[in-house]
Amino acid sequence: MNIVQKLTTAHLKANVRRTVTTILGIVISVAMITAVFVSVSSLFKYFGDAAIYNGGNWDASCEVSSDQAIKLKTNNKVKRVGLEGAVDPKESGFKIDYGLSDRSSTGTMFAADKNCLSQMLTGEYEGSIPQTDDEIMVSGEFISKNNLDWSIGSSVSIPVGVRTIGGEPVSSLGYIAGEEFTPSDIKEYKIVGIIKNNKPTQDYPILRHATSQELKNATAYIELKTLNMNSRKEVKSIMNSAGVQDYNVNDDVMNANLSFSPKGAIVETIIPMASVVLVIIMIAGFMLIYNAFGISLQERTRYLGMLASVGATKQQKRSSVYFEGFILGLIGIPVGVGAGILGITITLNAVGNKILSSGLVADNSNVSFKTSIPWPVIVGVVILSALTIFISAIVPAKKASAITPISALKQSTDIKIKGRKLKSSKLIRLIFGCEGEIADKNLKRNGKKSRVVISSIALSVVLFLTCNYFCSLFLQANNTMASDIPYQVDIYCLFKGEQDKQYFDMCDYFLNDAKSMNGVDDAYYIFNNVYQFGKKGNANEDIASQNNVSEKYSDFWKSGTIYVNYISDDKFNELCKENGIDPASYYEVSNSGEINCLLMDNISHKKGENNVFSQNIIGKQIFSNYDQEKICKNTVSALIDYSSNDICGLNPKNNASAFAPISAYKKAVLAGFTDKTSASYSIAIKTENHAEVTDAVNKSIDDYVLINNLSNCSFAVQDVVETFQAMSTTLFIIQVFCYGFIALMILISFVNILNTVTTGIDLRRREFAMFKSVGITPKGFNKMICLESLLYGIKALVISIPVSILLSFLMNVLLGSDQIPFTVNVPLYLAVVAVVFVLVGTGMLLAVSKLKKDSIIEALKEDIC
Repeated sequence: MNIVQKLTTAHLKANVRRTVTTILGIVISVAMITAVFVSVSSLFKYFGDAAIYNGGNWDASCEVSSDQAIKLKTNNKVKRVGLEGAVDPKESGFKIDYGLSDRSSTGTMFAADKNCLSQMLTGEYEGSIPQTDDEIMVSGEFISKNNLDWSIGSSVSIPVGVRTIGGEPVSSLGYIAGEEFTPSDIKEYKIVGIIKNNKPTQDYPILRHATSQELKNATAYIELKTLNMNSRKEVKSIMNSAGVQDYNVNDDVMNANLSFSPKGAIVETIIPMASVVLVIIMIAGFMLIYNAFGISLQERTRYLGMLASVGATKQQKRSSVYFEGFILGLIGIPVGVGAGILGITITLNAVGNKILSSGLVADNSNVSFKTSIPWPVIVGVVILSALTIFISAIVPAKKASAITPISALKQSTDIKIKGRKLKSSKLIRLIFGCEGEIADKNLKRNGKKSRVVISSIALSVVLFLTCNYFCSLFLQANNTMASDIPYQVDIYCLFKGEQDKQYFDMCDYFLNDAKSMNGVDDAYYIFNNVYQFGKKGNANEDIASQNNVSEKYSDFWKSGTIYVNYISDDKFNELCKENGIDPASYYEVSNSGEINCLLMDNISHKKGENNVFSQNIIGKQIFSNYDQEKICKNTVSALIDYSSNDICGLNPKNNASAFAPISAYKKAVLAGFTDKTSASYSIAIKTENHAEVTDAVNKSIDDYVLINNLSNCSFAVQDVVETFQAMSTTLFIIQVFCYGFIALMILISFVNILNTVTTGIDLRRREFAMFKSVGITPKGFNKMICLESLLYGIKALVISIPVSILLSFLMNVLLGSDQIPFTVNVPLYLAVVAVVFVLVGTGMLLAVSKLKKDSIIEALKEDIC
């Protein structure tokens, strides 16, 4: 260690508070960088584990012939190849004769070799995996639902054949009401295993070993020996060597091992977003560390001048700043990495519990949300952290190299202002007195020091406000569905044939039947048509006019969508009553096929955010995208406000919603104003017992189809809560990380403002001692400090507020959608203004309080080297 490095180390030891504050800034910055890297890699790891648990343990899949399968199996980079057999459709279905119902006793068999069956068994099971063609594994749920006495070792006879509906093979693995089973053979099997909670094969009640004939043209599932960043290239090479052209890669598993597709969703969405966050964090970290180095340089000016007077070169003075950064980084980076890992581990544990409770994976699975720290992540954190410290030290190092003995003694670089520019406004003296005038002149006289404080406060405000807007924009873009759906179960009825009164009566039967079920709070029609705009030649060019929307939503028609909902008459009447509208005219269909509808003047689903459309849209007509003859017309007759009524939340946010009574639509259909064939209707059910109600509705439909011998209808019952649990959980994860990021930005902004203000006061000991020496009173001194705080805050906010609004607007233009208009969060901005004044004032008063015991003589003597 040379003499300059020894002196630098001694300076750091002598100024412990400054050293600790700088290290704290580095720790916060590094911790934030670590949090981004580790959280992203942990998310990838979690979704990779979940993909294996839910879809099987494989890295790539493809259709192969026997020869290609052999080539894949003999490749030295391949660990294992499993083959799923190509089963004859005439033998893929089955139906046991002694089941409790058609729904519970019908299904499709999964046929594969031993390796593939092993790959697909990620849950629990008893017994062994089938080794021969006559061995099967059976789902324990299938056994219990049919009250079967099957067990391991039992020999069973199972009719196999083809499942059809309307003469066409059933594409769904699960039972569809109205389907028929035609047996082709009866097979004898021996049960060798019982399956429990196995996600990859949950739609297959029975797993069997495939025959040699079925394996001649099979689907191959490939596992690699090692997974790393080059795994995608290895898969491509393996497939090329086997002569396979088309193949699929298990993206979640590859992403978990940091092997990304150049055109994948991860590269196009998450990585750019993480990059934006990293840039923001590096800017914030640079700001914090740069200020610390700048303040340290101000403290060391006379000391560096002394070194220059005894022969220190520019390079030595410059290296002293870099060496200071090296020492501080040597301490701050490891501590920051540890703090970041600890913080993200705590967060991921909390989020992981939420995900496990959501049902995205089974509670008893081996999938858990745990911290993943691959070595490339640590390397990336260290490189970016070191780069941030290095960039922060460049300017202070350059300034240090330029310090001369004379400039250090004169401190000529601190004040570069002419006397005439120090003149203060008479208004300030009139309002705040002599102390106010002194405070105003202090800001002007301090020049760079004042600008450092002002710019630091302004940057903190800009970073916080823009980060908050970025997160809110991201949340809005990802929160257009899921959590706000006002019902828990829906019935989808697809009719193949000409609609008539008998068909509508059947739909009414299911609606009334649902209302009468135990645990059902409400049920109503939610059938809708979706109309899109933005293309020339579209049937809706007339309504998609700028004159029909307010200026704030002028871009809505570029990619806007209107849902016309045909709802139950009682629900429609409720909407009319809430908005003071007579519903009578909405139940009539004109001779030209017009159906009057209500258009909700709100797309954000927030009360008070109305005025999306202008009054010009009343009387305009909405046509089906496919109705080129414009037969069925929906005429906008009135605008309504958003309310807490469930009907207002039927459609995704940022889309328009219109409403008409279902009885009017039925009239239009029976009168021939719309296509009578291939219609579908949906019934929404509101309940707290979604699972039980779903089972009850399925049973009711099965009984109705069986009694009435229906063959031209198909039904699907959806448990909406279960379906959207994964989406809601994903949104929750996004919210956690967005709000966590905002919290970190608040922390770094607080630390930066307080550090800059308190240090600025600390460096002005001599100045304050001079004021006290000429007789300024404690009351007058505090008044001067308060006004300085006010001026610092005002000048910083005058810069930061417009810049924040401009940057937020640019984010909206570049990252937002046409349905998300730019708005300024006025309450947030007012809160930020208040917090800035409180922080600056508090910081200055706290710093000044430490100077009260200072001796005037001792403080003034600091000017002597």
